[in-house]
Amino acid sequence: MQEYLGNTEEEKDSAKLERLQKVLAKARQETGKLEDAILLSQAQIEAKSDSLQSLEEQLLKLRTSEFELSEVQEELQAYQKRFRVAFINEVRGRVFEEFPLRSGRTLEQAEAKRSYPDGILFQHSQGIEKVSFQELSPIWHEAFKFSQDKALDYLEASRKNQQAAEAEAMKFRAERDKQLQEDFRKTQAEMDALNRKRALAKIEALRVRVRQLRREANQAEYDHWWARYRGRSSSWNGIAQQKHREADQIEMEIQRLRSQL
Repeated sequence: MQEYLGNTEEEKDSAKLERLQKVLAKARQETGKLEDAILLSQAQIEAKSDSLQSLEEQLLKLRTSEFELSEVQEELQAYQKRFRVAFINEVRGRVFEEFPLRSGRTLEQAEAKRSYPDGILFQHSQGIEKVSFQELSPIWHEAFKFSQDKALDYLEASRKNQQAAEAEAMKFRAERDKQLQEDFRKTQAEMDALNRKRALAKIEALRVRVRQLRREANQAEYDHWWARYRGRSSSWNGIAQQKHREADQIEMEIQRLRSQL
């Protein structure tokens, strides 16, 4: 009985030892994987460290290049400024006996008067004209900082300003014409009223004259009758007829004047 129990304990210990050995083997296997992973990570870290160092070196070179480029740009801008000042001073007030353009034309006795975003205003032997930068050599472009975009913007702004000025001028002309028509209408109405007043006054004066002539004609007829009655010769009848004819003519004039009112 004791022997049986002893064999059982040994078997248990053996089984336990076998399990422990398996666990240990598995642990060693996992440890090996971890060691491999650590070695791989260290290699990656070293590679990334080398890459980072290379990037830092490239960044340093780039910053150095940017600094050098900035210095070169500053020197270039200073040179361009000196060049523009010197060139403008050189051409200011200078009269070119012959000034060739890129189109083949030549301006004689040409003098630059004023610069615009799209060209230069020249006075020459034939008059004054603005020469576009497309007609000028690149040195003029550089000196006056010509830009195609600025030129187009200037032309567009000039076009809009011209359209606005034309619209304003049309509005002004329309208002002026309207005012002139109103003034003419008022003046015409005043003249018509004045002419009507004068015509009425003239008609009234003519009517007074007609009445006077009729009275004189009637008086002449009476004098003629009285002279005949007393057996005397008389010319009053002819005078009466003349007065009547004159009165008839005046009445016709009155009718004509009334028809014009």
